[in-house]
Amino acid sequence: SYSEAIIAELETISRLIEVQVFQAMREKLGLIYSSEVDYKVVSQPEPYLNFSFKTTCNPQNVNRVISEFYKIVNDIKLNPADIGMLAGVLQSQKRVLKESLRENSYWAEKLKKNIMENQNINDILHSKALINKTTPSIVQTIAGKYLNLDNSVIIIANPKKN
Repeated sequence: SYSEAIIAELETISRLIEVQVFQAMREKLGLIYSSEVDYKVVSQPEPYLNFSFKTTCNPQNVNRVISEFYKIVNDIKLNPADIGMLAGVLQSQKRVLKESLRENSYWAEKLKKNIMENQNINDILHSKALINKTTPSIVQTIAGKYLNLDNSVIIIANPKKN
């Protein structure tokens, strides 16, 4: 179900995975060119969570990229998050939140979503507190709950050959 707490937790997990993907697959192994980690929570007409990883890479690296991504996700599910990496992600989230709070579009989107999802609109005011409550073990628990790799779909788009 949709709630500001779930959104904050999924945001943290997706940013943590994004940092780990960049460090491991781009900087350390040189497997990818760019990547994006994102999520979507929908409650109507049927509730679902979509968590996605998109990347560009050399076609010969595809299987290794998939394998490395699965390792990163499994690591987050099995082990508490690195405290230094988590602190950096949380600091970044606070900075983005501070900037977003100045924008009418942020407020309009949050209010619309909370009304549509039958949530208390005052929950929006607690986003910073939710970020501050995040711990490595909370990240591990939430990742274990939501990141089910058995329920994944892999789509590979290859460049057109002449």
